[in-house]
Amino acid sequence: MLVVSNIDLKTNAPITKPLTFLKSSVRDFILNVNNDYRYMKIGYYVSLHAEILGNKVVPTTENALDAYRLPVMLVRASKNGIPAMPYLVTDSVKQIMTEFDFPIVMFAVNPFSFNGFQIAKNRTALYRAVKSLSMNYRYAVCAQPLRG
Repeated sequence: MLVVSNIDLKTNAPITKPLTFLKSSVRDFILNVNNDYRYMKIGYYVSLHAEILGNKVVPTTENALDAYRLPVMLVRASKNGIPAMPYLVTDSVKQIMTEFDFPIVMFAVNPFSFNGFQIAKNRTALYRAVKSLSMNYRYAVCAQPLRG
C-alpha cells in the first residue's frame, strides 16, 4: 500500500507527496489522503493517475466527485443505510412547498456551481432561490427542510 498525501500525517508508514506520485508509474494499492478531491484539484488527479495505471485507489474518482454533489451523496448514503435528512431533487417550486415547511435550504445541482446553497424563509425567497440555483430553471435543485 502506498499512501499519497499533501497532509503532514502522524504515521510511520511511508508517505509520497502528490507531485512525486504523479510523475511515477507505481503499481500498488493507493490510499489518497488529500484535503481537496474536487475536479481539477490535486487530490482528484492523484486518484485519476492511480486508476489510469490500473491501481486500486481510495477514493476513486467517481467517489471523489460524487461526494461534492449533495443529491448524489444523499442518495448513496441512504442506499448504504446512513441516516439522512429528508430531501427532494426537483425543479418545481410547488413540489418543494408541498413536501416541506419553511425554512428550506436549497443546494445547486447544476454542474457549474460548487457549494452553492440558499435558505428560503418564505414563498418569495423560495422562488428566487430556485431560479438562481437552477440557472433559470434549467437544472434541478436539492431541497431539504431546516427542521427535521
